[in-house]
Amino acid sequence: SVALARLRETGGKPIDGRPRGGSASQPNSSNSRSGLGVVSPPASAAAVDGKNRGTMEKQARERYERVLTTFKQGDLDKAGEGFVEFLVQYPSSMRAPNAQYWLGECYYGKKQYKKAIEAYSLVEVKYPASEKVPAALLKKGYAYQALNEPQQARAMLKRVLKVYPGSPEASKASDRLNQLRALQ
Repeated sequence: SVALARLRETGGKPIDGRPRGGSASQPNSSNSRSGLGVVSPPASAAAVDGKNRGTMEKQARERYERVLTTFKQGDLDKAGEGFVEFLVQYPSSMRAPNAQYWLGECYYGKKQYKKAIEAYSLVEVKYPASEKVPAALLKKGYAYQALNEPQQARAMLKRVLKVYPGSPEASKASDRLNQLRALQ
């Protein structure tokens, strides 16, 4: 197919930078294409028309909202599980970057800072154009600080200032850097 040829040309990376197909947690999937580094959706999903895509995005939005409500109610374990399930079920949803970020927030809230850093890192890696990237980088800085790794914390906070100047996250990064300097 044309889509498969394009994936081969780009080394398995979608042209628009958005992830496609299933998840990496399905290594034994009969849909995986060796050498591409991606898991292809079932043939029926590949042929989804616009109406079905709209229905699927509506289902994704409803699921995302339910899990986010669970997070806001303070059930971080259940919310974390929900965000993981969401990312497996709807990896190409427009809400996937937010779900990845909120998964990091679940870990951060449970003081699982290394897992939080991993989750926040995936926001930038998988969804580099997302508006959640500056917030994820900022929170990575906070997580490094919580792990008592001030050099990494400073580096991440400075990166927010450099790459996203003028953003609300840059202001918070500046404040946190000033606090870190005061502790020296």
